[in-house]
Amino acid sequence: TAAFPSDGARISGLEYLIDLEYVVQEDGNILFGKMINFIHHVESVVLLVKAVVPITYDKVHQDADEVLA
Repeated sequence: TAAFPSDGARISGLEYLIDLEYVVQEDGNILFGKMINFIHHVESVVLLVKAVVPITYDKVHQDADEVLA
C-alpha cells in the first residue's frame, strides 16, 4: 500500500508509537494550556461577580429603606 514506506524506508512500530506519543503529548499540552486559560478567565469573572453582588445587594436595600422611610 502506498501510504506505508518501502522496505528501505520502513521504520519500526515502536518508532511510530514514539512519534504518536510525542504528538499526543504536544496536543495535550496545548489543550491543557487552553483549559488553564479558560479556567482563569472564568475565575476572574466569578471573583468580579462575587465582589459586586454584596455591594449591589447593600445598595438595593439602602435605596429600598430610603423609599420606605
